[in-house]
Amino acid sequence: MPLILNRNFPWAALSRRVSKEQKNRETYSPTVSTYRWWARRSHALIGALIDRGCQVLGSNIVISDPMAGGGTVAVEAARRGLTVHAQDINPWAAFGLQTTLRPVDPNLVEKAAKKLIERLTNASAKHYVTSDGEEIVTQLHVRRCACSNCDGVNFLFPTTLVALDRRITENPKTGWFGCSACGHVHQAGWPKGSDRCPECRHDIGQINFEARRIVRRHFKCSHCAGEINVNATSLQLGGWSRALTITSDGKTMRIRPPESGAKPKKVSAMASRMNTPIPKGGETAALVSGGFVSWMDLFPDRQMALIDEAFSALNVTAIPTAVRRRLLLAVAGFAEMAGYACRWDPKYRKVYEVTANHHYSRLLLSAETNPIARLGSGTIRRRLNSAIQAAKWFSGSEIATVTCGSSKKQPMRSRSVDLVITDPPYYDSIQYAELSRLFRSFAAGLGLPWSNDAESGEAVTSRSLGCTHDEYVRRLDGIFKETARTLKPSGRMLLTFHHGETKAWEAVAESLRKAKWRILSVAVVHSENEKDFAKNKRKAITVDAVFECARRKYAPRNRVVTVLGPKTVIARNVLAMGAAVASSVNGSASPLRLLYLDQVKRRRIRKVLIR
Repeated sequence: MPLILNRNFPWAALSRRVSKEQKNRETYSPTVSTYRWWARRSHALIGALIDRGCQVLGSNIVISDPMAGGGTVAVEAARRGLTVHAQDINPWAAFGLQTTLRPVDPNLVEKAAKKLIERLTNASAKHYVTSDGEEIVTQLHVRRCACSNCDGVNFLFPTTLVALDRRITENPKTGWFGCSACGHVHQAGWPKGSDRCPECRHDIGQINFEARRIVRRHFKCSHCAGEINVNATSLQLGGWSRALTITSDGKTMRIRPPESGAKPKKVSAMASRMNTPIPKGGETAALVSGGFVSWMDLFPDRQMALIDEAFSALNVTAIPTAVRRRLLLAVAGFAEMAGYACRWDPKYRKVYEVTANHHYSRLLLSAETNPIARLGSGTIRRRLNSAIQAAKWFSGSEIATVTCGSSKKQPMRSRSVDLVITDPPYYDSIQYAELSRLFRSFAAGLGLPWSNDAESGEAVTSRSLGCTHDEYVRRLDGIFKETARTLKPSGRMLLTFHHGETKAWEAVAESLRKAKWRILSVAVVHSENEKDFAKNKRKAITVDAVFECARRKYAPRNRVVTVLGPKTVIARNVLAMGAAVASSVNGSASPLRLLYLDQVKRRRIRKVLIR
């Protein structure tokens, strides 16, 4: 039986391509901008696996991805003119992928997008322009909290430093510093700063202006020095104050004292549609403890006013359905730039999305993005332009299908698929259901209906959603058994996976063993952007193990072939674990941890990195 993952394949060169792509994904594969997903595989990697699969299994193969997520497999298969079936239990992923794959005329997308940008630009002038005519790019807001001892109002700047006038890498000489007693933000030299607030003369009294002022939700009152515990109720009652404004003249940005812009005259229809409670959960707990009650609370009025304008512009029959869906998806993506929940980096003067680092933000200083700003990231303007580029790069496929629902039941006929490429949810690493709640609520407000019943069936260990380790195994087992039904006897399944804990690998191994698969080969390839904020200098696993599997009754009992791509300590550890998983799936009775440690010893790996 010829292998897809063989040693002759140029794995090191592929890893270099993947690394380059992952640092600037939108340039190499513009469809990644069509909708947010938190674990997208590299298009370079998936494309190479599909091409190799065609060499081994035939040039006109049928491909399936039962856990599609970001849709890389479906897009790369469709781009090659192959029949592909994709499925995901999450309606946000399924709708996003359906929209991405649905054939569309790029010229119509461009024409409609530019018309919408023009309309939103005119509307934005009412809300995001300063008194001297400059465009507001970002507005910083700080939380307020009253002291229960003296009733004094405190302004909860996380650090005294609010923003530098230049990025820290550009050797700034000045910065902006916030006063916790009156909320005034003043400009002073950096890094020395000021000893007292020039507005109220409050003693700032800090040597290190980057030191955290609020530790474990506790701080000292700026008025009576009493101990204050910050909780959801006090934050909700305290509200927000404007702190700083970042404006633009069309070419450069500058920081200035707060500018409010005009307040919308009427309540936003979109805000009313999002006036639904934020569900309890492990991830959404960050929002609830931050004083938010409903999804509407995350968005300033003027952001919602512009969303209303976008909805009105797109809610017309004159725009073709496929075009309208793409533009609505771009607008729905702006949900991650909620003005009261986006984190601000004072050193790099950068706004981070609500779900940056795969978690909802826990913050007291927020950054409100102007949805239609000419500068800045995450704007609707940029999302619409990305929709244009995505449509030009790949305009869709007539032979690609997407199903929303649990992959324990798939619509394909038995023995109809040649190649399955998929990546199971990474155990407990990413809570897809909870992170997508914001997007689903926002998209529903835009008139894109779906059910949220699927949350209870997601294959991710979650205390809040009731998925234990054993339940995770059962759900994957059901998916792998159904996938085996759809696969031809000569077919293969390629799985990509990584995790820093043995228990996650154990779950995958157990589910494959129960579903009667055999692992033929294992390769390790680069998979993540190691410079990403969430991974940089954190010893994160930035490579994937790729498993080539076949149905047990059709698979030869040959020795498992292992292939190492990048020759790093992390990659060698992942290959050792991959070889251990293969031994476990193929019949070894030894505990996976012992199999892994044995592989570490055999391969003379000095440092054990998987816990």
